[in-house]
Amino acid sequence: MEAVKGNDKIFITSVYASPNPNLWRNLWESLEQCQLDDQWPWFIRGDFNATLFYHERRSKALHTTPLDKYFLSWMECMNLHDIGCTGPFFTWKREGCESRIDQVLGNNKAMEIFNEALVRHLPWFKSDHRPILLHMIPESKKTLRDRPFRFVASWALHEDFSRLTKEAWDPNASWQENVQVFTDEVKNWSLNVYGHLWKKRNRIMGRLEGIDKSMKKFASSSDLESLQ
Repeated sequence: MEAVKGNDKIFITSVYASPNPNLWRNLWESLEQCQLDDQWPWFIRGDFNATLFYHERRSKALHTTPLDKYFLSWMECMNLHDIGCTGPFFTWKREGCESRIDQVLGNNKAMEIFNEALVRHLPWFKSDHRPILLHMIPESKKTLRDRPFRFVASWALHEDFSRLTKEAWDPNASWQENVQVFTDEVKNWSLNVYGHLWKKRNRIMGRLEGIDKSMKKFASSSDLESLQ
């Protein structure tokens, strides 16, 4: 994905590396051909099916898969850096094995411009992989003034949205005036009426994080997993 704003660009590539070593090494070679110079920031995110260090794996098996030295060499060749993570460490689990195979990597320019970027590991949800969320600018650094207005498509599904639109739009006013009035009204409506859905979403995320912590403390159980 390429995002452009004025003369600035940022590139984000999503990957899935096959568990087959020969196939994911083909992926590394393909990405080398796409390599950007350090003129533009580039993030590569996804399931790499590889780890850099022994502490990124935990297994009850007697014989575990060796570290992928090719992956480390590829990162060094591409001048890529691990963004790191916050939250629970491992991103994948299955049958007593856990590992951090889902990551976000950035090139030198990405690390220079977005030097406060962080990756948050979200709770398990109907998958053996955790979702990972890239914050290019930490939430604490954002203000309402920094955020441009964006229309949220799900607003139109709310039962009260039609009423809001009719009341905010004056057929006798100019287009510019209507847009400004509608923007102000929908922002207030989103905060006070529609916003309760975000509060519900936050409660659900909090519940999932609580279950996740309990599973880590008391070991996985079918009852806790069914709650997820």
